[in-house]
Amino acid sequence: MKKFMKSMKKFFKTMKKLAK
Repeated sequence: MKKFMKSMKKFFKTMKKLAK
């Protein structure tokens, strides 16, 4: 579960970067 949360955080960070 912890690993999953870390991955999601990284994923959202990337999405924010791509959105801009």
